[in-house]
Order: sequence, then structure tokens, then C-alpha cells
Amino acid sequence: MKVKEIIEILEVSADKLISQLDNVGIEADLDTEIPNDVIKKLSKLYKKDIKPIKAKKSTEASDQPTKQTNQEKPAEAKKEAQKDKEKEVVKKEDSKKPQQPKKVEEPKKNPQPQKKQEVKQEPKQKKVEDYVSFDLKNIRPITSITYQALHSAVDKVVCEDEDGEIINYTDIDLLSTIKLYDIKTICVDEAHHLQNKWQKALEKFMASLDPNIKIIALTATPPYDASPVEWNRYIQICGEIDEEIFVTELVKAKNLCPHQDYVYLNY
Repeated sequence: MKVKEIIEILEVSADKLISQLDNVGIEADLDTEIPNDVIKKLSKLYKKDIKPIKAKKSTEASDQPTKQTNQEKPAEAKKEAQKDKEKEVVKKEDSKKPQQPKKVEEPKKNPQPQKKQEVKQEPKQKKVEDYVSFDLKNIRPITSITYQALHSAVDKVVCEDEDGEIINYTDIDLLSTIKLYDIKTICVDEAHHLQNKWQKALEKFMASLDPNIKIIALTATPPYDASPVEWNRYIQICGEIDEEIFVTELVKAKNLCPHQDYVYLNY
């Protein structure tokens, strides 16, 4: 119940009741809802039963709609009867009109099913350039570069390629490029034959790679006759030999020509 309703029942001033509510920790105004437990305490204090006042329904207001409905019923009945007569007149007039013969379409003999037009999209033919690149600035699924280009990118220098074109590698972050294009495999070919400066660039590059990247090293001539220093350097880059194919196997598979000696004698 609201404060103003309780005031009407208790017949007390608003200031008095609001001050009493303030004493029990309730900040209230006339429209504040008062909890039931507080209402019970006020009932005991004033010795009055505090219940919401039910509004009296006026009998006059309830009688008026019934009178109106009773008056409206005969008028509505007359309207409905008049509508029914109008409908009967319209039906009689329609029956007098000559009926037009309906057209009956004969079914077509051997109806042909409609063929759906299938639009075939020819796959776009991809070029080799879409898969293969020879430029670090244009990465593709297969990117092949020289050790000279690798050295220039690692050291961030300007170099000249095989065609005499000047290429600036100062703006390339090689490791970030590998991460950006999610490169997972690097193939190193004939790495043990490198010059000293290119060898150091390759060693620096491989040492900074993510250990999850797979390295595949290829060579046809492992340096078995090299010095211990050169052999250790080879193992450092290429790793231990995992798979070896002998010359006889390649000749038998017709992937390599058999060895032939050519002797020229001049008498």
C-alpha cells in the first residue's frame, strides 16, 4: 500500500506518518509503497486494521450498458434482415443472366518436361606465376631464391641480380615475412658449397628460425673427403643424412645416365 492510502485509513497527518516511517529507516513520500511488515506494526500502533479500500461500484453505471444493449438489439436485427433480402435479390438477378460457356483446355499429348538450364562455370586456369615466385617481395606457395638474395635480405643490403637489376632488400624483414605467410618448410640445396659470406648469412638465418619449421637439405655430393672442420659445418647446416640414394639405383630407375669413360688418343 502507498502512504496516502494508509493516511486515509489511519486519519493522521502526512507529516506525522512520514516522520514515523523516517524513524524506522524508511524515506517516504505520498506515493511510496510500504512493506507489509511495517503496515502490520502501524496497525498495532494505531489499533486499526489497515487494508486497501475497495472502490464502490455504482449501480447506475452498471445498469446503463444493459439498457443500451437492449435498445440496440431490435435495430441490429432489422439491419441483418434487410441485408438478407438484398442478397436474395442479387442471387435472383444473377440467375436470370445467360451463363457463358466455360473453356475446357485439353491436356497436351506427351508433354515434354522443362529442362533446367545448367550454367557451367569453367574453372579459372591458374598460371605458373600464381604458384611459383623467384622474388622475396612477391611470396608464393613455392618461392625460390638464390643464396645471394638470402644474404642480401638477412644483412639488409642492396644487391644486383643475375640480370643486372638492382634490388633493395633494406626494407625486408625476412623472419616477419616467414611468419606472415605461414611458411612451414624450407628446402636448402647444395648448401655445403657456399662462399664464406653466404655461408654465414645462411647459418644466421637458420639459427633464428622457429624450431617447428621443417628444413630439407639436398645434395648429390656429401663432402665425405672434407676436413673435420668442413664436415662439422656441413652437419650444422644440413644435419645428419636421413636418406641416401646410390648411383646404381638411379641408373636402374633410368633417372641417371650410366657412367662412361671417354678416352681420346692422339698419335
